[in-house]
Amino acid sequence: MESNSKLFSDMDAERYALPGHEEHGEVVRGYEIYRMVMVGNDTGYVLAHNPNAVEPYVCWQFMVRDGERHYNWGVYGSEQTATDSYNARVFIHADAENDNKNEGRK
Repeated sequence: MESNSKLFSDMDAERYALPGHEEHGEVVRGYEIYRMVMVGNDTGYVLAHNPNAVEPYVCWQFMVRDGERHYNWGVYGSEQTATDSYNARVFIHADAENDNKNEGRK
């Protein structure tokens, strides 16, 4: 997990957090969340780790409904696989959001 610390720091990822919730330590399906980003009002992505799982890392998308996060569409595998999925999903979503903002300015 430490190999990604500089990347997240460089991206200013610490600013991404779900209001009222701690980012680190939540356990979902045996995986401990160690990175989370909100990419919309009710959507986000997490990286989580379970050292006892066959595929110990996962990137999940989540949706917030009635104040609760619901996790779906996991990409499981190595730390690199999960991190690549997380980065791609976040950047694709941010790029699409940016495109939508630019469309509104025309």
